[in-house]
Amino acid sequence: MASSSPFLKGNWAPVTEESPDGGVALTITEGSLPADIEGAFLRIGPNPVQPEKLTKGYHFFAGDGMVHLVEMRKGSATYRCRWVHTPGVLQAVSTPSSPTPTKHGQAAHHGKDSVGQERSGLAKTAMFFHEGKLPCFEDGEKPWLLDWPSIDTIG
Repeated sequence: MASSSPFLKGNWAPVTEESPDGGVALTITEGSLPADIEGAFLRIGPNPVQPEKLTKGYHFFAGDGMVHLVEMRKGSATYRCRWVHTPGVLQAVSTPSSPTPTKHGQAAHHGKDSVGQERSGLAKTAMFFHEGKLPCFEDGEKPWLLDWPSIDTIG
């Protein structure tokens, strides 16, 4: 049964899947993007991987970390998004029908990461570019490392 939490509706509704590897071409509906602008806009924030399993008590701040990326190049723009592959996200993706333990129905975020290290946290608060990688943070936890420019989780 779907949650009746206000944080899962309207503008708060979660993105329900990761974008394809090549991203999604964005359509400019008015004006144009200058051809000499080249760069990227990144955003990280909470986005639950299994919103249908959350309870009414779910709060926006408890969502899994998802990175959103808009790349601009040669007058066009592409959008991509990826969850930070924490143990909870990996469990939800590999066994979507399994029960989701913990507070407010949020997935457990303790266990081994994609490279076998014991980890915890949601990685949804902040990120920055450092030495060709994107460390992603949640207060009080070790950072999760994403590859650039694929935004795939390294560990």
